[in-house]
Amino acid sequence: KHGWFYWMPPASQFGRSGVSDLHAVKPGVFMCVEFKLTDKHKPTELQKAFLTMIHQAGHLAFVVNADNLHYFARFLETFDRIQAVLQKGGEEKDVPPELGALLVNCALELTKDFTSVDMLTKMAAAMPN
Repeated sequence: KHGWFYWMPPASQFGRSGVSDLHAVKPGVFMCVEFKLTDKHKPTELQKAFLTMIHQAGHLAFVVNADNLHYFARFLETFDRIQAVLQKGGEEKDVPPELGALLVNCALELTKDFTSVDMLTKMAAAMPN
């Protein structure tokens, strides 16, 4: 639906501990998602470290569960809408501010299990006015 190519690395003796459940790519974008049952189930320290490395490298990294799944769905929809503006020759300034704010709010909800307050503050400060 959203045009991502994705794969799920196997959890086996040949895999690396802490690697996220789902990896996905779209032209110019890489995303990792760690799935948990509910908000009460948290990522392990290794999973947090992996997600943090992906995030700090400038890619998308999220923890998704039954309690925040709607944020993930909204993030993907909003991401598609912003990409559509940019692919039609638009620039960042052409993206409606409410779409940018919605994208960041969803990302903040999906990263709160492994990001620090400093990292969240930097993400919010990077939002266009």
